[in-house]
Amino acid sequence: MVTFIRTAQNQHLLFAAMLATIFSFIPNTLLAQNFYTWDGFEPDKLASMWLLQRIVDPEAKIQIVKKNTRIKNFTPFDTPTAKLRRYHSESTYETIIRTFKVEDSSARCIAKIIHQIEINIWNADSSYDTQRIKEEIWEIIDTAGDSDAIIKKSHTYFDKLYGQCR
Repeated sequence: MVTFIRTAQNQHLLFAAMLATIFSFIPNTLLAQNFYTWDGFEPDKLASMWLLQRIVDPEAKIQIVKKNTRIKNFTPFDTPTAKLRRYHSESTYETIIRTFKVEDSSARCIAKIIHQIEINIWNADSSYDTQRIKEEIWEIIDTAGDSDAIIKKSHTYFDKLYGQCR
């Protein structure tokens, strides 16, 4: 009887170890991720939200919070100390592309456009018509209304831009 109990305990521990091993191989991109950013919109932030929810993780949750607010168990983006943020030579969108190893060519096309809008503002590449795109995104921000409407309309805009990049 004691041998049976020990065998059952060992099998239970072995099963738990096997499950832990199996789950360790599931990429993070298969698990819904939570992100947050501070309120206030601009083209790079909206493009980054689209990228996170359309390409990186379609199940991703994004919370917009007041400046200097942090949310436990959420990953910050486009905030001053976030890992996923703008750097001197890289937009937030590009940081997300690099961090999550996004290889999608249309998403990378949008990265070039956002780079021109956000980083290379004095010498923007006219091949992407970046000035028009920038103005159209600001039009959404200025006229869409509340945060939810801005996000929804900008997602639709970036869906269209993504299609044009194909």
